[in-house]
Amino acid sequence: MSSSLEQQQLAGSHARALRRRKGYTLEALADQLKLSKGHLSRFERGEKALSVMSLLRLAEALETTVGQLFGETIGDTDFRVLRAQDAQFERTGPSEAEYRYALLSGKGEHSTFLVELTRGKQHENRSLHAGLELLFMRSGSIHVTLADKSFVLNEGDYLEFPGSIPHLIESESETAVFLLVVV
Repeated sequence: MSSSLEQQQLAGSHARALRRRKGYTLEALADQLKLSKGHLSRFERGEKALSVMSLLRLAEALETTVGQLFGETIGDTDFRVLRAQDAQFERTGPSEAEYRYALLSGKGEHSTFLVELTRGKQHENRSLHAGLELLFMRSGSIHVTLADKSFVLNEGDYLEFPGSIPHLIESESETAVFLLVVV
């Protein structure tokens, strides 16, 4: 793959991520840039190039620079670091009877949480929602019920499933900690 094609794909991929993070639909951004939806879509997939003027308009609309689109520099909004001591854990209920969680992600197209359950406690009560749910066990073990299927996940295990499947997560150990990502 040529270097210029790699750069074009990088710029397109970065533009797509920024567009989504800012809440623009492909159609709305294309209209603002006076481009066809198809052309912008092909640019985001790395299949088409944009003119210099279109790149400048795109960077302005996404509140970035052309250099940042091409990965030459990154802005403070291109990454998020959350130090362990800064994680803000919250309880879901008025007592110890519920679970604790800390939101790790910033604004974006997904939500990432660190969830802590104690033995016998549940994360949600047969919840279901849009999107995809990803679970990675950090410590302890949990019992996950997905509709008519059941799994026990231990430290290092991973599970992903559509959030539209009714699911229930219960702690199997004194304390279970898992990373939960909802995409």
